[in-house]
Amino acid sequence: MITFRHAKETDKEQIKELWYQCFHDEKSYIDMYLSYGFSTDEVYVAVKQNQLKECSCDTEHLYGSEEEIVAMLQMIPVELNNSKEIIVNTSQKISMELSSSKEELLAASYITENKQCQVVEGRYVYAVATKESARGQGLMRRLEAFAEEEEKKQGATFFTLVPASQSLFSLYKQIGYETYTTICEDWVAIQETAKKKEWNVSPIQIEEYETIRQRVLQNAGISFMHFTNPSYWIQEMKDTKRGVIKLIDNNDSIYVLYGKDNDGNLWIQECICENGQLDEGKIQEIGVYFGVEKLHIRLHSDTHSDTHSQPNKVFLPKRPYSMIKWVDNMHFVEKKEYDRSYMNLMLD
Repeated sequence: MITFRHAKETDKEQIKELWYQCFHDEKSYIDMYLSYGFSTDEVYVAVKQNQLKECSCDTEHLYGSEEEIVAMLQMIPVELNNSKEIIVNTSQKISMELSSSKEELLAASYITENKQCQVVEGRYVYAVATKESARGQGLMRRLEAFAEEEEKKQGATFFTLVPASQSLFSLYKQIGYETYTTICEDWVAIQETAKKKEWNVSPIQIEEYETIRQRVLQNAGISFMHFTNPSYWIQEMKDTKRGVIKLIDNNDSIYVLYGKDNDGNLWIQECICENGQLDEGKIQEIGVYFGVEKLHIRLHSDTHSDTHSQPNKVFLPKRPYSMIKWVDNMHFVEKKEYDRSYMNLMLD
């Protein structure tokens, strides 16, 4: 028999093992995530009752049952707002205690000047996993439906997720999701003729960059914000050996969040330009600075689309990135307010 419920603290070891089996992350990373991002109120599990048997000579005796977690998912609270005039109070945010409440984080992190700012509450569906032995039975659909009904009671007006592969978009579409945001990413070859620019280079602490990132994303318009422990993203960047540098000359100031893959290739996870857009020339200059022949870069498609309307625009292939499902009582007019949102999800 399969039952669905919230996770319990005593489920952690089984959740860790299921996570490892499905996602193959390092166990140290799983421990870190469960320390910072795990909440029994947010995690739902599918539980199979296994009968325990005791053999004696030629007979078997049933003497109870044990619970086996065969599927799980997490529903992380997120908010979607449409304000374009937000100021981040950096000094207050840095000095906040990591255990601050959602309300304190909102109050200290930014002040909304746009009095008409509309905020709706939803859930980011994360860590969707099913044991291999339990797949193909429609179990995850039932677990997700159960979790959605529970979260609707708590005020969720939408559900959003980032499919783990492109093949999953069609699967999620069958249960009511639609493609919501896109992203541009690809490998970029660094040309031999690329200019070597004399940058003033300043290393930036991850904590400082996180506050800058929040300011930029909020000022860009509509964005998702989630309120798990704010130290999670910072710790993840450190554990995965991400670095941030600030490249400065007379006209430009570029923040580069970077790391390397298992083969030693450079991955630019994010770039933030304080003056103007990131164009092809700047990417070439970044590659020259790092001394690489190619780099992988990911950019938000609203500002880096593959149209040819601007001569120096970065032309990268665009692909679907996130999906969303609106709750029935979310009116069409309200939906349209958010159609150009940026997927500010730190757990992708």
